[in-house]
Amino acid sequence: MNLIKHIPAGITQKVGRAVLETQKNSPTLLFGAGVVGVLTATVLACRATLKVEEILEGAKDNLHTANELHKTGHLNYSDEDLMKDVVTIRVRTVAKLVQVYGPALVVGAIGIGCLAGGQIVLNRRNVALTAAYAALEKGFNDYRARVADAFGTEKEAELRYAAEDREFIDETTSTVFTDSRVGPTGAS
Repeated sequence: MNLIKHIPAGITQKVGRAVLETQKNSPTLLFGAGVVGVLTATVLACRATLKVEEILEGAKDNLHTANELHKTGHLNYSDEDLMKDVVTIRVRTVAKLVQVYGPALVVGAIGIGCLAGGQIVLNRRNVALTAAYAALEKGFNDYRARVADAFGTEKEAELRYAAEDREFIDETTSTVFTDSRVGPTGAS
């Protein structure tokens, strides 16, 4: 069942217009979202940095406790137990740091992705414009060659530059001069 047939035409026109406007302005929207994302990531990273000292102090205390237990030989705490605890403490510390800095990293990556996406859209549009211009220039040059073949190069230049002969009268000597000027009649 086609649901689009049951949606009123006015709604589909407005939605379609909004989609086209969004596509048209997508580089600007992506750039704005990217800037906001990077700034937000910076703020989140700064806030996370305030928590780092507490996490590192906790890890340092836990490592100190494990070393003290090993030195005193308390509860048959062997070298192997110490190594397992050190690895566990380090892994938990890294996990806490990732948890604290994770949102900043994710938001920063999304922001950078938006900036790159906007640049990609602009590059694609520039490639399309360049291709269209190249095709237009080739067509124009081919047309000029056909006009030159049909009417001659002088007539082609006259048509191309809209040159025309004008007569000027020198009032002091009553001499008539002919001059070719570029531009339509009446232009100086």
